[in-house]
Amino acid sequence: MKKLPHCLPRTWAGLALALLSAAASAQPVATLVVRDLLTGRVERIALRSFALGNGDVSWSTGDMVSLDRRIVAWRMGQRVFRSTKGSLWTVPLEPGSSGEARIATPHGRGVAGTIRWKVKPAADGEHTLEADVYLDTAAGIFMPNVAASGTWTARYEGLVPVPVESRTVIRGASNGGPGTDRSESLLEWPAIEPQRDAAETPAPADAPAAAPAAATPRTSP
Repeated sequence: MKKLPHCLPRTWAGLALALLSAAASAQPVATLVVRDLLTGRVERIALRSFALGNGDVSWSTGDMVSLDRRIVAWRMGQRVFRSTKGSLWTVPLEPGSSGEARIATPHGRGVAGTIRWKVKPAADGEHTLEADVYLDTAAGIFMPNVAASGTWTARYEGLVPVPVESRTVIRGASNGGPGTDRSESLLEWPAIEPQRDAAETPAPADAPAAAPAAATPRTSP
């Protein structure tokens, strides 16, 4: 996956400041862009956070993180899944960590399955989460469930528990059939303007021009 500019908060203080600033201005922290690679449909989700009573933090994308930084629920392509048994990863990603969990969509008769994940370390610190996914998908009312499987890869930055980019490739029993999901997501974070030194700050347009420096008088030898 391509690398993005490092513009996300990398400390709890930086993340808290970004959230408070967004709340004060009623603006979303960022925007998650989800693109369906089969239909070309694009969904844009304004990223906002909601604190829960148990210490967990839920996000408008469906992602949820616990007080100890462990992911509880996350968006994988077109669906949101929640861990029902086992454990998911933590943020920031811990290189070399791995695990397995039973997962399900939060509401109604939908999708359940298993995810086996691992964090692939990188020398530059851009660790990648790679997962094999096995799903049991409801095909319709009074119809048997359909098996689907595939992969999910994602990259996180800083302490934000929403991937800055991810790719979902889930294949159903037939191409494009129930359970099929081929999509990409990208987190668009507002650019952070670098701070300028006072010497680099341009003067206002109506500011008076500085007086020319006085010439140094010559002295006879």
